[in-house]
Order: sequence, then C-alpha cells, then structure tokens
Amino acid sequence: MRLFQRLLLAAFALAAAPLAAQDLSCERGDREVRSLRFVGNREYPASVLAATVATLPSTLPGVPVLGTRRCLDPAEFARDVQRLETLYRRRGYPDVKVDTTVRVVRPSVIDITFGIVEGDPMRVAAFALRGVQDDADLTGASRDFPMRVGGLFDRSALEAGRDTLVRRLRNLGWPQAEALLAYTTDTRRRTADVEVTVVPGARARIGQIAIAVETDDGSRSVTDATIRRTMALRSGDWYSVRRIIDAQRNLYQTDAFQRVELQPDSLQPAGDTIVNLTARLLEGDRFAARGGFGWATLDCFRAQGSLTDRDFLPYAQRLELTARVSKIGLGAPLDGADDFCQGQARSDPYSRTLNYYTSMTLRQPVRANQARVPSLTVFSSTLSEYKAYLRRTPIGGVFSLSDPFALRPSPRTPSTLSYQLELGRTEAEPAFFCAVFNACDTDLRNFLQRNNRLAALEFSISRERLNDPLRPTGGTTLRASLRHASTVIGSDRTQQFNRASGDVSWYRRVAGATVTAHVRAGFVQGRGTGSGVGGFIPPQERLYAGGPTTVRGFRQNELGPAVYIVNGFTTETVDGNTVYRADE
Repeated sequence: MRLFQRLLLAAFALAAAPLAAQDLSCERGDREVRSLRFVGNREYPASVLAATVATLPSTLPGVPVLGTRRCLDPAEFARDVQRLETLYRRRGYPDVKVDTTVRVVRPSVIDITFGIVEGDPMRVAAFALRGVQDDADLTGASRDFPMRVGGLFDRSALEAGRDTLVRRLRNLGWPQAEALLAYTTDTRRRTADVEVTVVPGARARIGQIAIAVETDDGSRSVTDATIRRTMALRSGDWYSVRRIIDAQRNLYQTDAFQRVELQPDSLQPAGDTIVNLTARLLEGDRFAARGGFGWATLDCFRAQGSLTDRDFLPYAQRLELTARVSKIGLGAPLDGADDFCQGQARSDPYSRTLNYYTSMTLRQPVRANQARVPSLTVFSSTLSEYKAYLRRTPIGGVFSLSDPFALRPSPRTPSTLSYQLELGRTEAEPAFFCAVFNACDTDLRNFLQRNNRLAALEFSISRERLNDPLRPTGGTTLRASLRHASTVIGSDRTQQFNRASGDVSWYRRVAGATVTAHVRAGFVQGRGTGSGVGGFIPPQERLYAGGPTTVRGFRQNELGPAVYIVNGFTTETVDGNTVYRADE
C-alpha cells in the first residue's frame, strides 16, 4: 500500500509541474536560484515537493562549465505556493499553509525556502464499497482498494483506486463497468464519509472475431489461421481489454503487419453479453533484406547482410539468415589488397585467414501472456582475436528461452537461458600456448588444437532504468551473465570452465551534454583437463580488454598481462622435442 501511494504521489507531482510553461533561463537582471529547500514537511519527502514546483535550483552552482544556471521566474514562483497547497489539500490536509523565504546570498544570487505548515489531516470516518458483494470476481477485483476507515482522505488515491477497479473489471468480462464516487466532508471534525458504488453492467464473452487483411499488391501470405493462433483469443472467452491489447502486441511482434487494429464492433448494443471483434490488418512485406559494407582498423574491409522471412512456417515462425565477413583484402581466399589494410592488421598472423560468421535462426512468435519464447540458431564461423588465436567452428547451435523462470513476460528485467553446443578448434602460435597455457611440447599443443566439443549453459539478465531507451540522458543499465561448461552437460573434458561477467552503464545530463560511464568486470575459472593440462581455459572464453568497446586508449587485447601478446619466440630442443619460449 505504501509503495502504491508513493507511486501515485510521484505521478501527481510530475503532472502538477507545468515544465513547458516555465522560463528558467538567466538574462541580465535575473536572480539565480542557488538552492531550494523545504522545511516543515512530514507527509511528503522533499523530492516529491521539488517535482511539484516549477522553480528549480542551478546544478553545480559556481561551476560555469559543468553546471546549469537557473533563475527565478516570479510568475511561476507565485504559482508554486498554490501548487504545493493543492497537493496537500488533495492528500487530506485542508488547512495547509505555505510560505516562502528568499535569502540574498549576493547580488543576483538567492536561496529559496518553502516553509510548510501542514495542519491537522482529514481522515476517513466511514467507507462503503457497494455493488461487489454478490459476485466473487467483483469482490476480488476490489481488493486492496486504497481507502480505509481511519486513513487519510486522499482524493488522488480515491480516484486512482476507482480507475484501477474499473480496469480490473473490464479485464474480467465487464466491458461497460463503471465505479461512482461520492463523499461528504466535515471540516470542523476533520472527517469524511466515502462511498464507492460499482456499476458493472452485463458480463460479456468474446463472440465472433472477424479478420480483414489489406495488402499493397492484393496477395496475402499470412493465413487467417496463423493470425488467430498469434492473437490467442478464442470465442467464448471472457471479454478482456488487456488480452485484446496483448493480441495486438503479438501481431505487431511478428513484424508481418504494418498496422494492427483490434476493436469491438461499433454497433454493439449496450448490455449485450456477447462482444464481437474485428481485426483490421495491413500486411507488410514477407521478406526483408539488409546489407552493409565498410572498413575497420583490425578487420580491413568487411561486409554483412541479413535476410528475414516473417512467415517461414504455417505458424508465422520467423526465419533469419545472417552473414558477416571481415579481413577482406587481407585474409585468404579474399586477399590481395594488403595496401588498403592498416599496418596493425597486417602484423597479425590470424588476419591472414578470412573471418566469417553465418547463422540461421528460427524464432517462435510471442503468444499472449507467454514469457518463455524459444529460438534455435545454427551457425558456422571462423573468428580471430588480435595476435591471440584463430577459432574455427565448422558447426554449432544455440537453443535459447526468454524469461525462463517468469510466469509472465518481464519487460523491465528480461532474462535468457541458453544452451550452446559446437564443434571447433582453436589455433594459436606455439609460443602463445607455451606462455599462456604452459603447453610447450608438440604432443600437448596438438592435443589442445584438435576439434573439441564445447557445451555451455548460460543465464543472462538485464535491467534498464533509462529515461529514453533510444537516446538516454539519465538512468542506468545493468547486465550480468553466468556461463558453465562441463562434461555433465556434454562438453569435452578440455572444454570445462565457469565464467561470470557483468557491466553497468550510467547516463547523466550535465550542462547540456550527456555524460556516460561504463564499467565491465568478469571472472573465469578453468576446469579443463587432459594430457597433462589442468585448469585449462579455452582461449575464446578468456576475458580480453582494450579496444573501442572496453578501455579506450589501449589497443585490442593489449591491456593486461603481456603474455597475451606474443611478439616473438625462441626454440630449443628438450628430450628430442622442440619447445617454444615466448619472448619477455
């Protein structure tokens, strides 16, 4: 209940502050607001009161470069008193008084204090909720109504409770449900009598669902049966506004339609127990293709492309074909243009092989209230890490499940559970294996470079608290993942490890610019064994730093232990075997 009230207060405070009308810019003769304080407030925290008023203090006062100057708008300052008094009176404090104190710090710079005398609150002496006693579903919909005898007479909470109750009823089969509010107040006794009367109307079920599909060329690719399965609405179900919205969202998420409208028939008579629906859809293109070509420091020329079939199977499964190629001009068999590649790439022995990644992904469309959405990816790749290794994966696959432990989709904290199985090998310079993995003899090195089966189970979760998902200027993003590989889940004994990683990003608006900070950390424990090697960590699962995505100012893979970069090596013969030693 307390959380509900705080959310309600914050929403009201944001609605009450007419930010678009205020003029806080500073011109000649204006007075800069250095600080803003509230005293005497007990019912509301200062953060809610500050969000209610239009007057704002400067950020980082006295720091011209980083701070933002905000000056006093006399007209809005006078209205701030009214805003605060209105906020308190709606909360149940009819005798609230708000006064202001302006202290001159120096010419053109002031401190402002709002002094609040809340007074005695008005409390609920009697509360009645009528019209819900004869039906268990009606009674359940009225649970935790935010009003009780002895509590504050909060009109904002009363109206929000009414809206929540009506929304619940319209999701339980009462399409015309309403709730009427009535109250009387006794200002002398500081009491209020409140009555909420529920008028549910006739309970209705979903009747016929008509489908009307428009296309640009007159030919359709998505069948009515597929559309009905995706909507997950059936005739005979109780009418629900939420399920209708979910059905629209599901159709949009197939990416097969440019416009989706799902509405009750306009000629529906009042009081009818059957509600017919009509879905009006504008079908988009079934196929979509994208491509790109560019140049990069380490990749030289690179290209990528994708092809999407939005209705690959009769159930609107989405098929995505993806291909990426890099090291073009330098890596065989597309070499021969070394002069167009940067010297850093030319000095890397692993850039002499063409890098590629191809995949085929099949995704199931989202269903209503379905959290666990599966997808299957089959891929093949050859990828390299700068001066470290070359990873060849002829065949691999990943099966993933979104929100595996949630009963409903969790858009604020999405998670994914995936299982990866691949067959591949890692190639590296002999000195690299010797310096990093202590594999200095030929037999041991050949053992580590053979084709091995890697099976890994991974769980990842993220949380976004951003003010704008596309161009954030405030908030945070958190991501964390756990990855495990062992023989228990099908991995080869040399490909066993535990890895944990996480990163956090902060966004903050300072002096008209967005400041971003990104921290990434991880831990990996090798458990691979075989042919005399213990604690082996597959090279592609190690944690590398440097480059444009982690610590800028350091080249890729050159931040950390120097043994990760082997610039040269010497050889010697020990017991008839050639042993490679990395240069210090």
